[in-house]
Amino acid sequence: MSRPVMSFLMALAVFFIAVLPPTSAEQGTGFSDVSREHWAFDAITWGVGKKVLDGFSDGTFAPEKPVTEAEFLKILISSYESLSGKGGSWYDKYYAYAYEKIGL
Repeated sequence: MSRPVMSFLMALAVFFIAVLPPTSAEQGTGFSDVSREHWAFDAITWGVGKKVLDGFSDGTFAPEKPVTEAEFLKILISSYESLSGKGGSWYDKYYAYAYEKIGL
């Protein structure tokens, strides 16, 4: 991905996060590695509730793990669109959408 495109996507994500701040969560996240005391608990709970974030199949979220490009693309696109599709890797539909809509 080119540097200007990544810069644009990062700016868009920051704007989105600023416009829609997380709300206080009443329930747990459901992830074995995210306690109520975790500094990002409210943000993670908000993202899961909005179906923008999800964890791993082993029931963890890995909040200290760096976000990959594919994960970032999923978060960004899921903020605006609900994509369906099967086959291939979990991230294929997000890259296909990005290529189709913005020519990445």
